[in-house]
Amino acid sequence: MLANPTLGLSVMLLLYGIIVGLIVHGYLLYHYGQTIGKNFMSIRIENLDDTKASFTTILFKRMIPMQVLSIVPVAGQFISGIVNVLFIFGKQKRCLHDYVAKTKVCYTNN
Repeated sequence: MLANPTLGLSVMLLLYGIIVGLIVHGYLLYHYGQTIGKNFMSIRIENLDDTKASFTTILFKRMIPMQVLSIVPVAGQFISGIVNVLFIFGKQKRCLHDYVAKTKVCYTNN
Protein backbone atom coordinates (compact mmCIF):
# COMPACT_ATOMS: atom_id res chain seq x y z
CA MET A 1 0.00 0.00 0.00
CA LEU A 2 2.75 2.48 0.87
CA ALA A 3 4.99 1.23 -1.94
CA ASN A 4 2.55 2.70 -4.49
CA PRO A 5 0.63 5.43 -2.68
CA THR A 6 -2.41 6.92 -4.37
CA LEU A 7 -3.07 10.64 -4.50
CA GLY A 8 -5.84 10.14 -1.95
CA LEU A 9 -3.48 8.41 0.47
CA SER A 10 -0.87 11.13 -0.01
CA VAL A 11 -3.40 13.87 0.72
CA MET A 12 -4.69 11.96 3.75
CA LEU A 13 -1.16 11.60 5.14
CA LEU A 14 -0.49 15.29 4.47
CA LEU A 15 -3.59 16.29 6.40
CA TYR A 16 -2.77 13.83 9.18
CA GLY A 17 0.70 15.37 9.52
CA ILE A 18 -0.69 18.89 9.66
CA ILE A 19 -3.31 17.96 12.27
CA VAL A 20 -0.82 16.14 14.50
CA GLY A 21 1.64 19.02 14.13
CA LEU A 22 -1.02 21.51 15.18
CA ILE A 23 -2.00 19.41 18.17
CA VAL A 24 1.61 19.11 19.33
CA HIS A 25 2.82 22.64 18.54
CA GLY A 26 -0.32 24.75 18.02
CA TYR A 27 -0.51 26.54 21.38
CA LEU A 28 3.14 27.62 21.38
CA LEU A 29 3.05 28.61 17.70
CA TYR A 30 -0.07 30.71 18.20
CA HIS A 31 1.02 32.50 21.36
CA TYR A 32 4.81 32.64 21.09
CA GLY A 33 5.85 31.77 17.53
CA GLN A 34 7.65 28.69 18.84
CA THR A 35 7.57 24.93 18.51
CA ILE A 36 8.40 22.80 21.56
CA GLY A 37 12.04 22.55 20.45
CA LYS A 38 12.31 26.28 19.78
CA ASN A 39 10.84 26.95 23.22
CA PHE A 40 13.50 24.82 24.91
CA MET A 41 16.21 26.56 22.86
CA SER A 42 14.78 30.06 23.63
CA ILE A 43 14.31 30.89 19.96
CA ARG A 44 11.20 31.88 18.00
CA ILE A 45 9.98 32.52 14.48
CA GLU A 46 9.95 36.23 13.67
CA ASN A 47 9.10 38.45 10.73
CA LEU A 48 12.00 40.25 9.12
CA ASP A 49 11.11 43.37 11.16
CA ASP A 50 11.79 41.47 14.44
CA THR A 51 8.12 41.07 15.39
CA LYS A 52 6.66 37.66 16.29
CA ALA A 53 5.37 35.92 13.18
CA SER A 54 1.63 35.37 13.25
CA PHE A 55 0.17 31.89 13.42
CA THR A 56 -1.26 32.27 9.90
CA THR A 57 2.12 33.30 8.51
CA ILE A 58 3.82 30.34 10.17
CA LEU A 59 1.17 27.88 9.03
CA PHE A 60 0.24 29.08 5.54
CA LYS A 61 3.51 30.59 4.34
CA ARG A 62 6.14 28.61 6.22
CA MET A 63 4.82 25.11 6.95
CA ILE A 64 2.15 24.13 4.43
CA PRO A 65 4.09 25.07 1.26
CA MET A 66 6.97 22.80 2.31
CA GLN A 67 4.57 20.00 3.22
CA VAL A 68 2.83 20.24 -0.15
CA LEU A 69 6.19 20.35 -1.93
CA SER A 70 7.31 17.23 -0.09
CA ILE A 71 4.56 15.11 -1.66
CA VAL A 72 5.85 15.84 -5.17
CA PRO A 73 7.86 12.75 -6.14
CA VAL A 74 11.65 13.11 -6.39
CA ALA A 75 12.11 16.83 -7.17
CA GLY A 76 9.76 18.08 -4.45
CA GLN A 77 11.20 15.70 -1.90
CA PHE A 78 14.75 16.72 -2.86
CA ILE A 79 13.93 20.43 -2.56
CA SER A 80 11.96 20.17 0.69
CA GLY A 81 14.29 17.65 2.29
CA ILE A 82 17.79 18.64 1.23
CA VAL A 83 17.84 22.02 -0.52
CA ASN A 84 15.64 23.58 2.17
CA VAL A 85 18.08 22.60 4.92
CA LEU A 86 21.19 23.59 2.96
CA PHE A 87 19.95 27.18 2.79
CA ILE A 88 20.84 27.50 6.50
CA PHE A 89 24.51 27.69 5.50
CA GLY A 90 23.93 30.90 3.52
CA LYS A 91 24.93 34.37 4.67
CA GLN A 92 21.54 35.11 6.31
CA LYS A 93 21.30 31.63 7.93
CA ARG A 94 17.68 31.18 6.82
CA CYS A 95 16.15 28.02 5.37
CA LEU A 96 14.18 28.02 2.11
CA HIS A 97 10.89 28.06 4.03
CA ASP A 98 12.04 31.23 5.80
CA TYR A 99 12.62 32.95 2.46
CA VAL A 100 9.21 31.84 1.21
CA ALA A 101 7.47 33.13 4.36
CA LYS A 102 9.74 36.18 4.82
CA THR A 103 10.61 35.03 8.34
CA LYS A 104 13.70 34.26 10.40
CA VAL A 105 14.47 32.42 13.62
CA CYS A 106 15.94 34.52 16.44
CA TYR A 107 16.68 34.23 20.14
CA THR A 108 13.96 35.39 22.53
CA ASN A 109 14.61 38.03 25.17
CA ASN A 110 14.29 35.52 28.03
